[in-house]
Amino acid sequence: MLLACNDRTCRGSRSCRGKKHFSGEEAYRVYPDFGPAREALRAQGITTGTDLATALLDRHGIATLPGSAFGEPGTALTLRLATSLLYGTTPQQRHTALTARDPETLPWISPALRRLSAALTELTAGRHRRPRS
Repeated sequence: MLLACNDRTCRGSRSCRGKKHFSGEEAYRVYPDFGPAREALRAQGITTGTDLATALLDRHGIATLPGSAFGEPGTALTLRLATSLLYGTTPQQRHTALTARDPETLPWISPALRRLSAALTELTAGRHRRPRS
C-alpha cells in the first residue's frame, strides 16, 4: 500500500522523486521530494517545504508535514505524508486493505489517492486554485 501511495504521489505530480525503500517508522509515511518542480512552485510563491505543506492544506485540505520538521534544510521541497488513514476507518476496512492484493483499488482508498494525485498535479503544474474556505 505504501509503495502504491508513493508511486501515485510522484506519478501524479510528474515533478517529484519518491523514496522506493521503506523500513521501520518509514513504513507508514510517504516522503516525496518536489525539488524537480521547484520553478513551477516558486512561480506560486512556494519556496520551502513549509510553504508547500501550507498550500496543500489551504488549497486542498490535505495535511502534511514539511521535511524541515524532520531535519531537512528549510529550503528542501520535501513532505511527509502519513498513509495510516488511507487504510480505512473500521477494523474490517483496515484488515481488508492490509491483506488486499491491490489495496489502491479499494473503494475507500482509490478516491483518496486520486484526490492527492490531483492536488499535487495542480500544484506542480503551476495551476492556481483559491484556498479552501
